[in-house]
Amino acid sequence: MDLIGRERESALLDALLDRAARGRGGAAILTGPVGCGKTALLQAFAERAAAGGALVLRVACAEAERGMPFSALAQAFQQAPIPPEHLAGLRELAPDEDCLSFLGHQADGLAERLERVYPPVVHGLWQALRALGVQAPVALVIDDIDRSDELSLRAWSFLARRVGSGRVALVAAAQTDTRRAGHFLRAEVLGQPGWQRLRLAPLSVTEVAAVLSRRLGHGQAAPAWHAVSGGSPLLLQALLDDHPAPPGPPSQVTGPEHADAPVAGPAFAEAVAACLHRCDPAAARVAEASAALGEHAGAALVADLLGTPTETVRPWLRALEAAGVLADGRFPQPAGRAAALAPLTPERSADLHRRAAERLYHAGAPPTAVAEALRSAAGEELPGWSGAVLREAGRRELAAGRSDRGAGYLELACRAATGPPDRVAALTLLTAARWRTDPAGCARHVDRLLTIARDGGCEGAVTPAVAAVTPAVDYLLWRGRFADAELLLGRLAPPDGAVASHLRAESRLLRLRLRYRAPGWLARLSPGVLDDTPADGSEPALGRSPQVIAGRALASLLAGGDPDETAEHAERVLRDCPLGDDTAEPLFTMLAVLVDLDRPAAALPRCEALLAEAERLGATAWGGRLLDLRAAIALRLADFPGAAGYARRALAVLPVEHGGPFRSGPLATLLLTHTALGQHDEAAALLARPLPEAGEQTTAGLRYAYARGLHQLATGRPEAAATTFVACGEQAVAWRLDLPALLPWRTGLAHALLRSGQPEQAGALLREQLDHAAAGPPRVRGQALRLLARTVEPAARTGLLRAAVEELGRCPAPLDQARALLDLGRALHRLGELERARAAVRRARLLADAGETDPDGTGWPPATGPARGARAAAALSDAERRVAALAARGTSNQRIAGELAITVSTVEQHLTRVYRKLGVRRRTELPTALELLAVDSALLAVDGAVGAP
Repeated sequence: MDLIGRERESALLDALLDRAARGRGGAAILTGPVGCGKTALLQAFAERAAAGGALVLRVACAEAERGMPFSALAQAFQQAPIPPEHLAGLRELAPDEDCLSFLGHQADGLAERLERVYPPVVHGLWQALRALGVQAPVALVIDDIDRSDELSLRAWSFLARRVGSGRVALVAAAQTDTRRAGHFLRAEVLGQPGWQRLRLAPLSVTEVAAVLSRRLGHGQAAPAWHAVSGGSPLLLQALLDDHPAPPGPPSQVTGPEHADAPVAGPAFAEAVAACLHRCDPAAARVAEASAALGEHAGAALVADLLGTPTETVRPWLRALEAAGVLADGRFPQPAGRAAALAPLTPERSADLHRRAAERLYHAGAPPTAVAEALRSAAGEELPGWSGAVLREAGRRELAAGRSDRGAGYLELACRAATGPPDRVAALTLLTAARWRTDPAGCARHVDRLLTIARDGGCEGAVTPAVAAVTPAVDYLLWRGRFADAELLLGRLAPPDGAVASHLRAESRLLRLRLRYRAPGWLARLSPGVLDDTPADGSEPALGRSPQVIAGRALASLLAGGDPDETAEHAERVLRDCPLGDDTAEPLFTMLAVLVDLDRPAAALPRCEALLAEAERLGATAWGGRLLDLRAAIALRLADFPGAAGYARRALAVLPVEHGGPFRSGPLATLLLTHTALGQHDEAAALLARPLPEAGEQTTAGLRYAYARGLHQLATGRPEAAATTFVACGEQAVAWRLDLPALLPWRTGLAHALLRSGQPEQAGALLREQLDHAAAGPPRVRGQALRLLARTVEPAARTGLLRAAVEELGRCPAPLDQARALLDLGRALHRLGELERARAAVRRARLLADAGETDPDGTGWPPATGPARGARAAAALSDAERRVAALAARGTSNQRIAGELAITVSTVEQHLTRVYRKLGVRRRTELPTALELLAVDSALLAVDGAVGAP
């Protein structure tokens, strides 16, 4: 270790040796807390003394040798050539052998015999030191002198009082935080003329910065390093050992990139353990008590835990603080705390932590502190009061994003439960903890909850709210265990049948949410299992609860109510409600409501905030569901690449074993996105893997089926699409979800009928859709009006198309609006209104060129000017145009041949030439290419010449 900050002491020791060389010897003792650098300073002094020609006799005293008489003294003199005449006292014990070999050994009666010869022995050794000093100065260096055996300790004092008359420098080190050191210092050193005392203090921040500059090339983070090490050179060296080495020589590392705070790792833990091992045993016990009490340790609690007076504990706390092990009576680093507890046996550790938990509980410490002590005492029987503390600690850890630790506390709460009510309360929280991170991991906890319910342990309102068992109910419904879900929900009703208002509100919200998100599941439950009575809101607090407000929003949406009022309720919940286990479902549902109301811009900021919060909490399952909603928002905003990206991320977070209920949503969004971008092969690959049965029972599964119909329509299979849309409509009606905001199946079916040449039936469906969507989202009305225009005479089309353009301009639907403008341009062109046609077509082109739609994937290729369109249009013959137009509608080759009275082979030849001339690869790209020709042809007709601006 660098001797920075020890320059003064080094100089004083060198001066001591220098005086001894001139015949005026002396003694010095280095004092200070453990780990303050005493050993390093002695080592450096011994090396300098030896280099200067002195005879160095080194002694390292140890606690284990304190019972071996003269063991410390023997270390010194067994290294030196002692003249025989100075060992007369020892020769009485071993006249025929090396008398020094007896020193430091245990033999019968040896201690008593050594005691008798003590005076001549130490006198002879002093004479030996003087004789050795004639040859060269002698440096007698003794580390941990206070740990010497009793006879050696007396001998050191005897020698120190005499070194002034010889060429001898005695330098020793002693701790100041042990009882033995205190006795030695007071009795033998303080006030003695032969001793010079040098006190070593912890390093200052400036000295720590100097060490860092020498070792790391910078000292910017010195305050942090000083705070962690307490200025202890030993702990500072350990932190440096744990710190990654900087790139290049230290002199070249001057930037702040390596000025990060230190990390207390394995080396630091070992250093703390070494400090505690070398401390007085009483100090080590204080450290153990402080470690068990954690961050709430203090003199009073430590003393109470140890059963000793507070004033007895304070000196040891101060000594440990001086050594850098503690700060303000507690361990500042987990590594140090673990090191203090490591030597304990499992039994002793469990007992210590159990008693620490009791002290913390009665002292009013936070539940998490008490729970942590209880967790460490897991081998002990948990006290009856601990259940409520562990549940509250679990809640707090979950709210802080520490799901695993929170779940651990809740598992202990189940063990500590004194009856079914406490156990149910802990299990519902535990299920919620797993539901947010790993829904599949709920199984064990839900089964335990059901066991209690079957035994009658859930009778009455044991759980505080329906929201508490919602994860368990969702899990059972997801797994198709409807009877078990009914059993669990049925146990919530009090025996007298009087349902509390808050339970009724939450029960109604659960029923509405199931009808909205998983109607197939709800249909499998008995009609009366969930209360459907609206909460009256007579209690002021109840009227403001997120469950009641979310229930109002859902009821309004499902009843086709005022969309503005519905959105207001949804936005209020999203604005005022934090994310938690009992609020997650209302929040996710209100986001979905805003999306279905076609208000993605309102949902976007709150969805982003909730995503960030879910990530902070480590709630991966919540994050997956929010990514699903974020993908739906991006799709509504015509951000097709973003929608695909978020949907893929959601699918990555929600693994396959989570099944259809969670994966149906992102799969439906991904399928819609692929279809919108013309990526039909990718869409077909998705459809090759059908949803599980559980997913088909959800609204997301129904939307997935609707997306399949759109894919079939886009790939030229209108008959198959019509079948799909009819099935969607029948299911929506059966589930009482026939709402255009949720599923505009009539529009899809009408489009398929138009492609199949059935305009009358399509028109009837579209008018029915407009009646249903009178107060619905403008996107649905605009799409229906655009298609309805295709079912009427040309003269009547412009009014419908203008209305469609106006409706679609009120929502983020640039692709639909551009197509409506294109249709309007065509209709105006047919009526001879060239200027207006030109304006409509140019507006359509501006939407594509402005990037409001994806130019490469939404059906609007990059703008290339009218000349390209004219050349392509001129390249197609009339026969090729007729074949291409029918193929673009999805008409089969055989039907085209029949309608145009040509052979199938001729149709195939025409299509081959059309693909080559228009630069497309498949018939599914024909609608895009032909729409572009129509745009460019309209521009040419309006402008009157090829290439006009």
